[in-house]
Amino acid sequence: MLAGHRDPLDRLNARELEVLADSSQGLRNRQIAVRLQLSEHTVKFHVRNLLEKLEVRSRGEAAALAHALRIDPEPVNKTA
Repeated sequence: MLAGHRDPLDRLNARELEVLADSSQGLRNRQIAVRLQLSEHTVKFHVRNLLEKLEVRSRGEAAALAHALRIDPEPVNKTA
């Protein structure tokens, strides 16, 4: 990032970062819900919030931004 520019990921809370990391690895809302022990509705809520905070229109754009900023997600089991 350039000096004076905030990292867009700084806008996200810890749970939104977890959801973004899982989403950027291709997990679906149901899989994220199981992994984080949340309801699917709550995951959708977090996805909606993080899209708004990152000023992107889709999960794909959010994932691309996460990859560009080198968010380091924990390895996850996609079969959950």
